[in-house]
Amino acid sequence: MSKEKSAVPEAEKNKNVNIELTVDFTKIAAIAASAGVAIVGIVFGFKTYKKYLEWKRD
Repeated sequence: MSKEKSAVPEAEKNKNVNIELTVDFTKIAAIAASAGVAIVGIVFGFKTYKKYLEWKRD
């Protein structure tokens, strides 16, 4: 009664990886919209501030 050694160890045979990925598009859209509003606000604010400084200088 001798045990045969297989070419692939038992631990190697049972290596499986399961990955589950969930993506919440509504959350991504909300964050993107908030970022867009912030960017537009910053650009508009800087333009307005620049006009204010030019008006103050004149």
